[in-house]
Amino acid sequence: MRKRGRAIGYLLLLLLLVSFPGCTLLEGEENILHYNLGPEPETLDPALAVGEPELTAILAAFEGLTRLAPGGEIVPGVARDWQVSPDGCTYTFYLREEARYCNGSPVQAEDFVYAWRRVLAPETASRYAYQLYYIKNAALYNSGQLTDPEQVGVRALDAHTLQVELEHPTGYFLSLVAFPTYFPVCREVVEADPEGWWLNPGTYVGNGPFKLEEWKGRQRLRFSRNENYWDAANVALAGLEFTLVEEPATELALFESGEMDLASHLPAGELARLAEEGRLEKVQDLAVSFYFINTTRTAPLANPLVRRALAQAIDRRELVTYVTGGGEEPALALVPPGITIGGKDFRREGGDYLVDGDAAGARRLLAEAGYPGGEGIPTLELLLPDSSEYRRLGEAIQEMWRRELGLDVTLVTREWQSFFSTMMEGDFDLAAVAWNADYLDPSSFLDVFLSGGGNNFTGWANSRYDELLAQARATLEPAARRELYHRAEELLLAEMPLIPLYFPVRHYLQVEDLKGVYFTPLGLVDFKGAVLSGQ
Repeated sequence: MRKRGRAIGYLLLLLLLVSFPGCTLLEGEENILHYNLGPEPETLDPALAVGEPELTAILAAFEGLTRLAPGGEIVPGVARDWQVSPDGCTYTFYLREEARYCNGSPVQAEDFVYAWRRVLAPETASRYAYQLYYIKNAALYNSGQLTDPEQVGVRALDAHTLQVELEHPTGYFLSLVAFPTYFPVCREVVEADPEGWWLNPGTYVGNGPFKLEEWKGRQRLRFSRNENYWDAANVALAGLEFTLVEEPATELALFESGEMDLASHLPAGELARLAEEGRLEKVQDLAVSFYFINTTRTAPLANPLVRRALAQAIDRRELVTYVTGGGEEPALALVPPGITIGGKDFRREGGDYLVDGDAAGARRLLAEAGYPGGEGIPTLELLLPDSSEYRRLGEAIQEMWRRELGLDVTLVTREWQSFFSTMMEGDFDLAAVAWNADYLDPSSFLDVFLSGGGNNFTGWANSRYDELLAQARATLEPAARRELYHRAEELLLAEMPLIPLYFPVRHYLQVEDLKGVYFTPLGLVDFKGAVLSGQ
């Protein structure tokens, strides 16, 4: 691989290469884009993946009915065209006859039927199954109330025609089917090894721009261009190499040593320097950073007044100015700016629901809850991914809670996969999360907190909240739908099973000869159109 960027000292480079064998200098490779994925993926199964590392890798290897293009435009993917019925409840997709998996087998309508039913099957335990609830009878099948998958509103009319019947009109359905949970899978391959097909490059059969060639545990993923991809002529890269380094400072060092073409997980403490050097670029994600609150583990956190006190005591303006320092916006609600309904920005129309940095008010709430000065509240545990950025933010908030509320909070760090398993088991009091939109609608954030939802790790449930979201999904008139979503968000933040912190900005560095990488508004990185012009 050709060296790029500013060289660091030989000794530091040598130490990095020894510490991360997957980051060795690669000889004889041309037109291979090197990027750090971050933590090792928990899974590469589209039915089970939820995190950014997993979903970005899956986006390289698979393709759905549609794709998100720069500017948020919905463009054809496997589907060359589609029709929507006058009532907005039936979508008919016409698949490309030339669409193939990387093993050469055709992508057919029945593959989507199989994949979607598999996501919804209760035994799959997909945390994103609720994303398919827009499809007729999908929720009933996923809950076990309906046992016949044939009753789910998706069917293959022929090999290249897929028909989908929805519960109600859904204006953003075409962006939904661009998300990895909706991707097709090759039934023959999956059923041959349901638990392990995605672990072996030889059986990881996708239909996207790239195909997996190697997965070296905790070191790297290697992809090559999928010559059987229907649009392979417009894929310029010969391949991708994803390193698996969790620490942002190490990622930056690797980029500055010339071992990476693109770095998008950068240490906050270096942003000012990189900006001064004129190298730093940024893009606004549709995302929010927040803390889950486990409402079932300790008695104080079962009380909404205590949860609201924790949220109100945090000075978010101080955090984004002195801790994150990347131009982030304090989050005084859940849904970020940038999502429009009826031409109006949902966040700007709804305004704020929280008061920022109101320590006096937070102390009054604690006293009202029966814990004056924090007395009677045991030491709380804040669960964090094992990253310096999460630790710095956690330490700042830990100090705010100690200083303003008299609370003791212990920071508990876990490597990525252990963090997720600990959160899923409910073995935490608070847990740090960054949540990106999965599609372009407020429900992408609000649905996280549905009662019993696969990604609701708070233990909080509210039937009125569920009803408001169901009404919003079934409402066509934009102003009325927006109002229902606002009411749901207001209820959520009055109960406070989460603590919004800030709306993130994605900062990145790329080599001069790299063009065409697309940072989607969903927080994923799309490499299909990437070009390394210097190779």
